[in-house]
Amino acid sequence: MPGPQARFHYAFGRFMQFWGWHAGAAQAFRDALGREPSYVEAQQQLGEALGRAGQWGAAADALEHAARLAPRDADLMGSLLVAQARAERWLAAVATAERLTLLAPGRAEPIILLGGVQRRARRPQDAIRSFRRALGFPVSTTRFLIGEALFGSRAWEELLAAHRQAVERI
Repeated sequence: MPGPQARFHYAFGRFMQFWGWHAGAAQAFRDALGREPSYVEAQQQLGEALGRAGQWGAAADALEHAARLAPRDADLMGSLLVAQARAERWLAAVATAERLTLLAPGRAEPIILLGGVQRRARRPQDAIRSFRRALGFPVSTTRFLIGEALFGSRAWEELLAAHRQAVERI
């Protein structure tokens, strides 16, 4: 458990985040981490604050560090995936999405996210396999999410065929 000074800076950072003062919040989280370097929540919130400030590369770095401290935290992996995608770190995002599918087995959303980042990483065949894998889930929103992920793809023919198959199953 972090010490009282680290917790104080963390709480102050959360207060600043609430009011939209993201640069100040990031500094407060850095102060908390200066006192307790393994404070996972402070590391994660640092990444969140940096992301909200539009510093996606720095946010991804902070969240990657947090993920090394808490490798089984699915929510953290989701935040990391968003930051990596916003920073256009597609290969890292693919690796994170693959880890997320292992942390949340039985859920279609991580598989669809994996397909989306595979598509952006210019791996259309892998994306198609992921989307087809997601078609096996009974959730009706799965079909909508696949359609959203396919939008704007260059591999239209095969991806649209997978999407049509999904729509026919609804």
